[in-house]
Formats: sequence, C-alpha cells, structure tokens
Amino acid sequence: MIYKSFRINCIVRISLIIANLYLFFYLLFETKFLATTAIIGVLPVFQIFLLFNYISKTNRFLSKAFESIKYDNFSEQINTPLKDASFTELCEQLNRIVEKFQMSRMEKEQQFQYLKAIINQAGMGMISVRENGEINLINKAARLILKTPPINHISQIETLNPKFSNLLIKMKTEEKSNFEYKDKTRSVQLAVYASNIKSEGEKFKLFTFQNIQKELEEKEMDAWKKLIRVLSHEIMNSITPISSLAATANLLITKGRKMSDSDADDLAQALNTIEKRSKGLMQFVQNYRSFARIPDPNFQILPIKDLFKRINSLSQTQLKHQKIQFTVSIKPENLQVKVDPDLIEQVLLNLMSNAIEAVKETKSPEITLSAQMTDASKVKIEIIDNGCGIEKTVLPKIFIPFFSTKSEGSGVGLSLSRQIMRLHGGGIHVDSNPGVNTVSSLVF
Repeated sequence: MIYKSFRINCIVRISLIIANLYLFFYLLFETKFLATTAIIGVLPVFQIFLLFNYISKTNRFLSKAFESIKYDNFSEQINTPLKDASFTELCEQLNRIVEKFQMSRMEKEQQFQYLKAIINQAGMGMISVRENGEINLINKAARLILKTPPINHISQIETLNPKFSNLLIKMKTEEKSNFEYKDKTRSVQLAVYASNIKSEGEKFKLFTFQNIQKELEEKEMDAWKKLIRVLSHEIMNSITPISSLAATANLLITKGRKMSDSDADDLAQALNTIEKRSKGLMQFVQNYRSFARIPDPNFQILPIKDLFKRINSLSQTQLKHQKIQFTVSIKPENLQVKVDPDLIEQVLLNLMSNAIEAVKETKSPEITLSAQMTDASKVKIEIIDNGCGIEKTVLPKIFIPFFSTKSEGSGVGLSLSRQIMRLHGGGIHVDSNPGVNTVSSLVF
C-alpha cells in the first residue's frame, strides 16, 4: 500500500513535469506569448526540484528509521515529516516492529541477568577468556577463591599467583588439573577444568575451578582410619601371642627347680613361635616400607612387545608348572608406551601372580595378556584369567593397603600397583565375574 502510494505520487509529479515541458515547447514555437512562455518554462524546473526533495525526504526518513533499528536506538518513536498518509501508516508499522525489538531485547536482558545471577551464586569458580586474553566473565566464587576484585585480563592473575596464571595459559581444551593455590594466609587445593565455547562467531576459553580441600581432607582422614585399623589388626595379631608365649617362657624359667623334659619342650616351642611371629611382624613392616617408598619413575619409550617378553620369561616356570594356556596379543604389533620399565614390570608381575593364583583350581586354566589403543588414543594393557574370580562384596576393598583374601598374601601388591600407575598418570581397574573371568586393566 505504502509502496503503491509512493509510486503513484512519483508518477503524478513526473506527468506534471512532462505536461509542463510540452506546454512550454508549444508556447515557445507556436505562439508569441513570451512572458507566459517564460513563466511556464520555470515551472518544470521547480517541479523537478520538488520531486527530488520529496524523494530525498523519503530516503532520509527511511534511512533514519532503519538506522534506529540497526543501532537499537528505541528512545524515541519514529515519526515522518512527510504529510502523505501512507507514510503515517509506515511509521505505525515501524513503531510496532520497534516495540517487538524492545520486548525481545528486554527478554534477552532479563535472561542475561537471570543467568548472571545463577553464575554468581554457583559455588564453582568460572572465568571466561577471549582469544586476546580479555576476561569477559568472572563470577563471585572465582573472585572469592582467588581473593581478587573484578579483573579484565588474564595477565592480571599473574600478580596474584604466577603459577596459577601459567597453568591457565598452558591448559589445553578438555584438560583437567589439580592445583594447590597458595596466598599469604592460606593454601587450598583446586580442581581446574578448561573447555572451549563459541558465541556469535567468537571463541572463548572457559576455566572452571572448585575448592576440593575439604573433600581431600575427608578422604585423607578416611584413608588414615583404614590404614590405622589395618595396622592395629596386624600388629595385635602378632603381639598378642608373642606376649602370651613370653609370659609362659618366663614362668618356666623362673620356677626355681630343675626343668623337666616336658617343660623344656614347651619352652622351645614357645621361643620358636615367638621367633616366627617376630619374623612375620618384621615382614609386615618391610611390606609397609616398600609401599611407602616408591621411587620416582624413570620414563622411557618402551615397545610393548619387549615388555611382554620379559613378563613371559619371568612367569614361564609357574605357567608350565600349572599347565596354564598363556596367550599374548598386541594391536598394533609396534605399539609403544612411555613408562618406567622396572616399575611397570613389577605391576604386571603382581597382576600375573594374582591371575596364576586365581586359576589354580581351574580345570583348563587360561591367561591372556593383551595391549591395544583405546578410542581416546591411550594405551590399554589387560590381563584376563578364567579363574575363581573376586566376589562383588570384596572387589571394592582389593586396593586397600594390607587387605588380602589370601592366607599367605601381604595385601600390598594391588595397592602398590595403583600407586605406581598414579605416578605414571594412568589408572588400574579390576572387574570380575566370579566363576567366569577376571579382567585387570592398566590405562596409560
């Protein structure tokens, strides 16, 4: 309607200009009315000026209206200087569009404030950083953990804690890290996670971190309780008979009469038992020392094939003695891993020993040693046996130091293996289906 009205207006004006030009040339060549001809000759010029002025006003009005929408300038309503009724209608429609834009902007602003409030109330610290290092978001929890006022660049964290700033700069996408954040008054343990986000074509790096000091202290206390309980149990098991037998021996010696053959036998037996229990207690202490003193790994690039050959060679006597079918699988054959050969050899021998023990009563014992790449591009080594397995109630306890299901076991092997795997930045996992199989996995 508006376009149609504008077009008609322009057509009428152009038609009048053409008519006036026709009249001008007619008077000029066909009559001698010079004064009239001069007046008529001026009219087309004036009409052309009015036409251009009309189009310019229209363009300026439309340009101003769309510029207001473009730059979100909704402080004033759009009004037209043109008297044409069709443009009044256009203004009304543009103002309705502006109202919708205003409503949309208000809703977005409300959503932003709501989201901002949630982020600020979150207990997890959050810092969003642009590619140039500019911080566009830092929530309340992050400021409280770092003890900093609002900051606008990641480099400003360096003045608070250079090591933490260096960690954030070097962290890759989807990387996790633990960091001990220290300042003048305290030290807290942080779990830090880095991720990438994209908004309106712009890339941001989002760092989230949480104070896990309390959780770590609770875990540490729980670990100490378990350790003390195990130590108390083992020491009491050894000290109680030693104390009792020492009292018996002392009584036999201090009777004040000649010792009979029977008493001499009892004394010899008591001293023999004391010796055995003392050796057992010394062995327990030695096991504890080996668990507590693991050397730092000496990392080397080692072909899995060479590692498996050494394990096969060291386990061959036991495998042949129990007639165990032993299978080795490596995919790909040239698979390599960065480890300390001696420490990882110790871990694999512990797991092999457990597997050999598990298949002792199995009719057709089988053990498989395999290595492969996971979907996450990590090296995974598995030892699978078809032995008696581990009961579901016992499985969660197998990594507790000094816990053992075997009468002759020290309870150190698996807990020591987990410590070694942690030093390698990997993990150990045991899954068992009693009576079917047990799978021990090492992931690097």
